Amino acid sequence: MIRARSIRTRVLSWFVLALFIVLMLSALSFYFFMRNVLYSDAERLVRDKNFAVGGWINFDIKDINYQVNDYQQSQESAIFIQVTDLNRKVIGRTDNLKAPLPIPKALADSLYKLDNVVITRYQSPRYGAMLLANGTGVVDGRICGFVQVAMQEREITKTLDSVTRWISVSIPVLLLLSLLIGLFLTRKLIKPFAVISESAQRISIKELNESRLPVINPQDELGKLTIAINQLLDRLNEAVNSQQQFVADAAHELRTPLAIIQGEIEITLRMPHDIEEYRHTLNSNLEEVHRLSAITENLIALTRLDSSKRALEKEDLNLTEMVQLVIDRFLTVLHGRQITCSFSQTEPIYFIGNKACLQQLLMNLLDNAIKYSPDGSSVFITLQQDCDDVKISIIDEGIGIPSAEIPFIFNRFYRVDKSRSSQIKGSGLGLAIVKSIVDLHQGTIEVKSEDGKGTVVMVSLLKC
Repeated sequence: MIRARSIRTRVLSWFVLALFIVLMLSALSFYFFMRNVLYSDAERLVRDKNFAVGGWINFDIKDINYQVNDYQQSQESAIFIQVTDLNRKVIGRTDNLKAPLPIPKALADSLYKLDNVVITRYQSPRYGAMLLANGTGVVDGRICGFVQVAMQEREITKTLDSVTRWISVSIPVLLLLSLLIGLFLTRKLIKPFAVISESAQRISIKELNESRLPVINPQDELGKLTIAINQLLDRLNEAVNSQQQFVADAAHELRTPLAIIQGEIEITLRMPHDIEEYRHTLNSNLEEVHRLSAITENLIALTRLDSSKRALEKEDLNLTEMVQLVIDRFLTVLHGRQITCSFSQTEPIYFIGNKACLQQLLMNLLDNAIKYSPDGSSVFITLQQDCDDVKISIIDEGIGIPSAEIPFIFNRFYRVDKSRSSQIKGSGLGLAIVKSIVDLHQGTIEVKSEDGKGTVVMVSLLKC
């Protein structure tokens, strides 16, 4: 099947086809309606004439031909009249009837018994198709003979032929007119699509910040579609900008340790040094390599999280046990800095989620709480279970976060730039990973912080 490439052609084809079907159905309905009306009127006419003739003829007068001709001449309609006696012998008929009309014995017997008018059809060799009203002639309540009033169906067929010719001419004319009107209307209808298509073809990645499709009429379907496409372009622009910023930030974060390693190696190779100086250089390089490894691992983790949004493997987890295991991993750091980590939950709290992701979430949050807390302070972890969700809270007594910077802390590579925290190592990806994990579990994360007085991070995970 060959499909039209143009929407305009398809719309116009379907429109003309639908109109043709409607017109044909309407024409057929009109034809059969007219046919029914014409035949009903004709049957009513010959029936009424039969009743009139049957009651008007005087069978005692022998010249019945005169009576029926006199009656026939007084009528506007072209009718034929025939009168027979009870033995079905013709005793009178109009002059225009040159061939007798049949009246079978069974019909005559039926008329005699019922004293009614019966409509039949007869194909006359001379007059063609005829409509017959067969009745009785009555004098003083006594049936004296049979009366037949007939008319040719030729007038009916002429009218129906005229209707057929009118339909045969009018339908093509109407289809042609509708095609011309459809061409004009579809051209005006498709024109906005052409404008939008041309505008869309001019949009490139470089122009996503400024280029948008023109909204011709925001109230109609095309306008709503255009608005939706513009909103999609806004989201794409945001994603592209975010990706470009991410690449730039990643390059910057990777360039710094690489530059340090390169510089230290070049300085060391310029002249001989003692063992301690070489050891110092290697330790510094090793530290930068660890930093590079941490950034790389975090980037890989973010990539995996982004690709796992549709297929995240989940299992039934004991969050109480998981929190305790994460705390145990930081015991050495906690003891070294004399930081107390309090977790009083003993009852097991279960949650269906991804084990590796939730462990990463807890480790990143606890690492940040320890990293930004002074020596000898405390970190508190709470775990609560409600009907619909599980809440994890981590509270520290650290340096806090300025309120103006809280909305940006989940951005990738974003770090609060303060002189007192500039020496704290980090890649700025930890909270971005946490936010991705929370989103994957259809949860929410909220941060409350007061500058110089600590931070509260509250994670709410929705139960499946």
